[in-house]
Amino acid sequence: MVAARRALDLGLVDRSEFVDFYRQHVSQAHKRGASGGGGDFYNNQNTRVGELFAKHVLHAAFEGRIGFKEAYDLTGLQGGAFQKYAQRIGIGLP
Repeated sequence: MVAARRALDLGLVDRSEFVDFYRQHVSQAHKRGASGGGGDFYNNQNTRVGELFAKHVLHAAFEGRIGFKEAYDLTGLQGGAFQKYAQRIGIGLP
């Protein structure tokens, strides 16, 4: 979009071409936004914390080597989200 505006400013495209391009761009962006999309919280958790680290923390919490409060702090998860994340990465609940 910025490149199109710059092309208009430099006189490389006329105003009507820019307006047509702009409308098409906005229409496509609106369609992408309307499709729902969005990320998956638990997949993002793997990126944010790291699956290997999270597995070690979860195992330690479920085995009683660390408290759940500490595990929640280390992973940024609490309660049901913590348990659901454990299931999603293949750690069975006690």
